[in-house]
Amino acid sequence: AGVFIAGFSATAWAGPCQDDVAAIDKATQVETLAADIKAQATDIRNQADQLCKAGNENEGLALTAEAKVLLQLD
Repeated sequence: AGVFIAGFSATAWAGPCQDDVAAIDKATQVETLAADIKAQATDIRNQADQLCKAGNENEGLALTAEAKVLLQLD
């Protein structure tokens, strides 16, 4: 059962969470981004990343949505 769960988590991570985290990573590399916005978005991104990797994709996506709004990606 543990192998199935690990496989499921890896599969879940390969979807929208990964795409959102990558978009946030790219957006935070912009040199003109204010330091406070970058720090806040990076913190949210890290929390989302951990949630997604733990299999809590819906919670992770809710956080990535916050970061994307902060970074004006949507």
